Amino acid sequence: MAQSLIVSELALVLCVAAAWFLGGRIARARPSQDNEGGGAHLTDSVAFVGGAFGLILGLLLVFSVQHFNDAQNSARLETVNTVALFHAANPYPADQRAQLRRDVVCLMRSTETTDWEAASSLDLTGSEDTSAWAARVQNDVEALTVDTNAQKSNHFFLTQDSLDLARNRQLRLLFALPDIPLVVWLVIYVCSFVFTGLLVIHLWPRRRVSAISVSATTLILIAVIGTLNMLDMPYVDIGGTADPVAMRASLIQLEDAFPGPIWAPCEQLAPSVPH
Repeated sequence: MAQSLIVSELALVLCVAAAWFLGGRIARARPSQDNEGGGAHLTDSVAFVGGAFGLILGLLLVFSVQHFNDAQNSARLETVNTVALFHAANPYPADQRAQLRRDVVCLMRSTETTDWEAASSLDLTGSEDTSAWAARVQNDVEALTVDTNAQKSNHFFLTQDSLDLARNRQLRLLFALPDIPLVVWLVIYVCSFVFTGLLVIHLWPRRRVSAISVSATTLILIAVIGTLNMLDMPYVDIGGTADPVAMRASLIQLEDAFPGPIWAPCEQLAPSVPH
């Protein structure tokens, strides 16, 4: 959520400020001869900590991008399943076909709105309204007439698509959970503190260079940690949100190709219950 992004950025700023203060105190307390040459003997330590810290942040960015992509892919697969259900209704009697397609449309609309809101709130149970529409679609599939060979063979694919739809919906909801554990955030803050402190001590005799270096480092860390937060919570509206673009576009495409009464406004089958 947006609050977690603010908290993580404030925690970083506090770590940097504390490292600046402590590093300055240590540098002032050092013998004058140790400060000559800008603390060149600290170069290896700064290089080691900076390299390790950069490697950690780089790996976390890679993993977070993968998490974000997985969330988007699960949403796309969910859309593909609903569109397949819509088209697979073709061989069945007109009344059954219309009923199934109508319920699929309402399921897609509910997924795009209330179920997406549930995911953004980290509600792993999803929207009650979307669950009710999914159950109705499942009942429609089970009630279809299977007299002809075409209907029988097509029913297999309908059943498979409905099962895949349930699986991909659950995957999408699960991907809403942050993937970076608290202990990793702790490592990031410890590395930020140590690296900034060493940088301050190393560059203390050159105050202007020290201020510029720490400021630049802080800006980069703020950008990286903000990006990690956004990618780690793909459905939360904090700048890097994964939107239901595929579901929205598919609804527009289907309505254009299959106009009719199935596109009337959908009623709410179940009220939303926050968890």
